[in-house]
Amino acid sequence: MIHKVNNMNTRILYITLILIVLLSPSIEAKPITIGFNGNMDQAIIDEYNITDYTQHQLINAISVDIPESTIQKIKKNPKLRYIEDDIYVHTTKKAQLPPQQIDWGVYKVNAPATWNNTTGSGVKIAILDTGINRKHPDLTVSGGINLLGTSSSKKWNDDNGHGTHVAGIIA
Repeated sequence: MIHKVNNMNTRILYITLILIVLLSPSIEAKPITIGFNGNMDQAIIDEYNITDYTQHQLINAISVDIPESTIQKIKKNPKLRYIEDDIYVHTTKKAQLPPQQIDWGVYKVNAPATWNNTTGSGVKIAILDTGINRKHPDLTVSGGINLLGTSSSKKWNDDNGHGTHVAGIIA
């Protein structure tokens, strides 16, 4: 009985080794993205026997797992724009913003020299620009008015960023 078990184990081992040898091209497969010059070219996909790929419409490319030997052959095709490793990317949970810096213009007008003499308290400023971001954390916004379009237009929130930038410099 022990002899039959050993023969069965040997057969399983041989079958496993044969499968490994036969499947070795798929084992060495590497995930890549292939970019096309212009629209995706099905003839190229067929020429290199590429199957089970994901097509990306917006970037005229496909993602596929293929053997390194095929990658070397396909790189020589002038109809392809690029071949890159298809890697996973991710963002961190919360982006770390750099510390806020004082703009060069503040120093250019010698503003730091006045900071010891005045706080700007009680000063009202009007800015005629692209609007202002009323939720900006560094600004206290008390109101606004839209001078463009119809008089019924109450929208004065900054849709460009320039007005908020100017307000920040003045503040």
